[in-house]
Amino acid sequence: MPDIEVFTLGWFALIAILHFGLAVRLIPVFLRTSHQKTEIDTWPSVMAIIVLRGGDELLEETLRCLLSQDYPDYHLRIILDSETDPATPFVQNALRDSKMKNVEVMVLPERKSTCSGKNSGILHGSENLPSNCEIAAIFDGDAVLHPSCFKELVAPLMEGSDFTNGNRWYSPDPTVASLLRYLWNGLAITVMNALHIPWGGCMAMKREVIEHPELRRRLSIAFGDDSTFSSFLLQEGKQIQFIPEATIVNDDHCSFSGFYNFLVRQYLTVRVNNPRWPFLFWSNVLLGMTAGIAFPCVIFNFNNLRLLMSVGCALVIGAIIFEVAVGSTLVRRQKRIAGGGLDRLGVLHWLKLPLALLILCFANFAATLHAALIYQHQWRGITYRFPGRKKCEIIEVQPLGPVDTPANVTPAITEETVPST
Repeated sequence: MPDIEVFTLGWFALIAILHFGLAVRLIPVFLRTSHQKTEIDTWPSVMAIIVLRGGDELLEETLRCLLSQDYPDYHLRIILDSETDPATPFVQNALRDSKMKNVEVMVLPERKSTCSGKNSGILHGSENLPSNCEIAAIFDGDAVLHPSCFKELVAPLMEGSDFTNGNRWYSPDPTVASLLRYLWNGLAITVMNALHIPWGGCMAMKREVIEHPELRRRLSIAFGDDSTFSSFLLQEGKQIQFIPEATIVNDDHCSFSGFYNFLVRQYLTVRVNNPRWPFLFWSNVLLGMTAGIAFPCVIFNFNNLRLLMSVGCALVIGAIIFEVAVGSTLVRRQKRIAGGGLDRLGVLHWLKLPLALLILCFANFAATLHAALIYQHQWRGITYRFPGRKKCEIIEVQPLGPVDTPANVTPAITEETVPST
């Protein structure tokens, strides 16, 4: 066999082994003993923080779940971007139907110009914590939590961990865009587990972590929160623990443009705030270039490499499907143990799977290069500029447009609802 053929087949095998290894590494994490069963007599007081700008599709459901956690001692701080933010009626509707008293709704008094709006909200929401508060938890507006999520995040913190986090798992509808997001997430969760990259949508930490001056300084000049937490904690030698029980299923709508912008933002966050960016960049670029070379060879039989490339592609596709299938099986098992469920892929999903894998490979390649080259990005009406590594500045803020609000809600927050900040 010529050297080029040996190299080509070996390259495909290497990629396949990498994906296979990432999948196998995830298995023991999901199979370990559940912390939910830990006998704890006295749970520490928790301050839960959610930072809002705009009304997400799942926002009201998320708020209702945050207001009804099966946890004995917690407070909730809701940080709104402004008094007229589109999230306001969702908050009011959820609070109206809730019996929880320990809730503070705050309006962000000042958005820092050197970090993301979410980071400004996190810094404001974690100021002046109650004296009895031992744990801070942070959630996104699309993190629909199950009732025991707080306990699952907090229990490991009482056993020595410094920081815990869940992750998201997308339940796809039959559209190709939704299937793309599902496949990407299935691959991302294994990488995040291997590199200890937390998901910022569901995380908890000891009080001394969120109050650490160096972490707060970094958050004040960062675009992303999760990568900033990860870099700080690893440099400090603190333990980050992924909690499988806190995996959050997300089934909101997804469009092609929405998915691509989401992908660019994920990689941009890593580029700006995470030292693992070179590994992620080259792994994505090399995979995309491999697909870009292999696909024409399979279709047009360049240099009579059709059979070899077909075998190589089959190895990689098989490994990727195995990786996603392992994640899906583990999440479904976890939800079944918790008394819930997770929909399986239907016939339409399987029919569209080959096309989705091909599109994902090139979309992921394009998004990686896009994130590597841009120095400006718009997110939720705020335009950010990145003049240098680990630097972020806001150059424009546009008001968000109206959103479909729940029925029977008040159009704006009243002074009685929002305590003075």
